[in-house]
Amino acid sequence: MRLLTELGPDLNILTYGFNFKHPDGRVNRSLALANRRNKAVYEVLSLKPGEDPSGHPRIHPRG
Repeated sequence: MRLLTELGPDLNILTYGFNFKHPDGRVNRSLALANRRNKAVYEVLSLKPGEDPSGHPRIHPRG
């Protein structure tokens, strides 16, 4: 873990996958719907080229 701290956050790549449950409680089994959900999450959380990370609504500075 100390090595990761020394490398810095720009070299840490975190990968997540999200699925969901339907209103009736069934787990989604459609890959297409899961992929659409994950792409939407990616778009919300990703920084665009040239975007100032300090102004991103999903980044909270330590302090």
